Parts: sequence; C-alpha cells; structure tokens
Amino acid sequence: MVIVEHRADNSIAVQLLELTNVPAAQRPLRIELGVLGALGGGCRTACSAHAAYDDAGTQVHVIASVFAPEGGTAVNVKFAQPAGGDQAVVDKVAQSLRDGGAGTLLPPG
Repeated sequence: MVIVEHRADNSIAVQLLELTNVPAAQRPLRIELGVLGALGGGCRTACSAHAAYDDAGTQVHVIASVFAPEGGTAVNVKFAQPAGGDQAVVDKVAQSLRDGGAGTLLPPG
C-alpha cells in the first residue's frame, strides 16, 4: 500500500490518484490512521498499526505497537473482532495500548 499526500485543491492530482485508489484498502487504512490519531500521535510518533480484513471481509485483525523514542521499550497489542464499527476497533486498540502503558512512551500533548 502506498499513501500519497496531496493538496485538496489540486484537481489533476485528485483525478490521477482516484485512478489508483483501491476502495478495499480504505477501511484498514482508516483504522490504522485512527489508532495513531486516538493516541495523539503524528508523523514522528514511534507508533505503528496494521489492520487487515480476512478474505471474506468478516473479521478484522489489528497489530499495533508504541515504542519508546530512545528504543528498548514497547507496548504491543493484537486484536481481532468481527468486521463492522471501525471506530469501535480504533477505540479498543488505542485503549488496549494505553492500558499496556503506552501513555508513558508517547510525547506529551
């Protein structure tokens, strides 16, 4: 998967990127970005999230981690649930990371 950031007012870029858009990739991407956002993270946050649906699209699996900026310490979670309610998945994963101590590894703010 490739993510391309572009200016919303660039209609040529929007049209070109729509040609390469894969709708099935949007749901997992929303979950991945949602977890980062729910943790208050950004581009420089030592955090990762990977979401994938099973072949039937009935189950979502998420693996997420928050890492200490200096290395050495990490909080990892694996999560699976029936598909549907992407925001609920985001909330559960983010809360599981916090419950595991991720808050102490995230930058203040």
